[in-house]
Amino acid sequence: MSDASSPRPQAPAIMPLAPSSPSFRAADLPGRKLDQNERSERVPHWLRAALNALPDPDLWRYPDRRALEADLADFYGLREDQVLVSNGGDEAIQYLFADLPADTPIIAPLPTFGFYLEQCDVWPVRPVTLPVRDDLTLDIEAAFDAVAANPGGIFILIRPNNPTGESIPRETAQRLIAWCGQHDTRVLLDEAYAEFASDNLLDLLADNPHLIILRTFSKAYGLAGLRLGYLLADGELLNRLRRRVMPYNVSSVSLHLGREALKPQAQKEITDYCEKVVANRRRLFTLLSGWGIRVLPSESNFLMLDLGDRRANFIGKVMAMQGFAVRTFKRPGITGCVRFSVPVETAALEAALTLAFKPELLCLDVDGTLIDVRASFDETVLRTVFHFCGLRPDRDEILALRAAGGFNDDHVLSRELIRRHGADVPLEQVKAVFETLYFGDGTTPGTVTRETPLIDARLLDRMRKEFRIALVTGRNRREMAPGIDLLGLDAGTPCYTVDDVTHPKPDPEGIRAASEVTGCRRVWMVGDNLDDIRAAVAAGAVPIGVGENREALEKAGACAFFDHIDQIEELL
Repeated sequence: MSDASSPRPQAPAIMPLAPSSPSFRAADLPGRKLDQNERSERVPHWLRAALNALPDPDLWRYPDRRALEADLADFYGLREDQVLVSNGGDEAIQYLFADLPADTPIIAPLPTFGFYLEQCDVWPVRPVTLPVRDDLTLDIEAAFDAVAANPGGIFILIRPNNPTGESIPRETAQRLIAWCGQHDTRVLLDEAYAEFASDNLLDLLADNPHLIILRTFSKAYGLAGLRLGYLLADGELLNRLRRRVMPYNVSSVSLHLGREALKPQAQKEITDYCEKVVANRRRLFTLLSGWGIRVLPSESNFLMLDLGDRRANFIGKVMAMQGFAVRTFKRPGITGCVRFSVPVETAALEAALTLAFKPELLCLDVDGTLIDVRASFDETVLRTVFHFCGLRPDRDEILALRAAGGFNDDHVLSRELIRRHGADVPLEQVKAVFETLYFGDGTTPGTVTRETPLIDARLLDRMRKEFRIALVTGRNRREMAPGIDLLGLDAGTPCYTVDDVTHPKPDPEGIRAASEVTGCRRVWMVGDNLDDIRAAVAAGAVPIGVGENREALEKAGACAFFDHIDQIEELL
């Protein structure tokens, strides 16, 4: 347990989403925006009807939240003074923090909803955070110790937890709430996701005046855009908070829709929706766990995957490539985790996850990916230029052209370098000299003899056993023959050279042909060249970059980049 005694940093700025972010691209597609735990489907039927039934006076009169507070009190069997409606749950949290004396301890088990920590930076309170455990579950003994050591504060209990989905057992929660009562500590019980859980703790309000329950219309009700939340608590506390509430803090439209949401027809539709989400959550949990992925148990409307940094970043990009916005965490303690909301219709989501985690076909570039060609092809390029121009370029000139794209064929690349150094030579003439230098002339060995594998034989063998593989290369057939032998591949390995396609990379023809021949639809493409990545993007394959050109390949759309091909095993 740690307790902040040093000066607090500035509260983090809230950065607007860029229009090009996955969230914006997915925002208008049902079941695609899955990064903020919203109800991402279309507007429910009850809500359409409620919008049409909005009374005209609600638009010109100043709003009065008391009618909704009365409806909520009746809905939950409480007194009206036990309900306080707010402009989103965040506003209710702000009022609660604003009411606290200076140096009040705020006990927050990590990981937690980030807004609580932000408010600890804004107000003169004393945050007491419980460190993240390896399994990301609540350390209940540490929680008891923290309450005993820091009486008179607030314990933040999120059930189900955001961001993990954990819902501590009811008996454990009861013991913790009772313990807090014995140490003059209020419990802020955040039940934003209660409708998706197997139970809630609303019934504990009657015997625990130190318990404050936070609820929202944002999640199960699908009304995040309205900003409508509420507190359920002891009337004396809420009456004190009411004095801090801004006049007319909730719009008449929000209040009207909140009241409509409590009616039987709306409740039936909301219950049906939650049941579908829960069923899908359980099924996706089983599916992903069966793939060997660590999925955190969840009682919420989302699942969180613990993947490690590199794989988490990769999965986030692959999902974005397919039009899905998911949350990739960079926060200490949960970095390397990916979270996504569970929609009602999951077919597209399951297909996207399957491509990200379970490829069928690995399309592999050859030069610079599987085979080290610095002493063969690169050297041949330099010698070819010297033959025609009388000077030897720097290898960086080769790398610059490859980084620019369009020069996956080393014959074409050689001719361009020759042109840049002042000579105009027909491509066929360049090819003839190049091939002689590469294969040798019968007396002088060619540079082909200098080639060595980049990929570990064990990894290549694993790829062949667990996946289909295909070679998609800028070599011609003659150049590819010694490469096949060097890699120990059999002659039946699908291979698409420049002689086998009408349009070489960056055209996707080779990748699409490999997919068609093998019957595989879930395809990854691995290469070191800009044309490899562009071809993958055009083919709808997952692009993975390797080698020396990180910035250009990532900019072109590579979902992962590795210095060496063997590192790709982290994703397999």
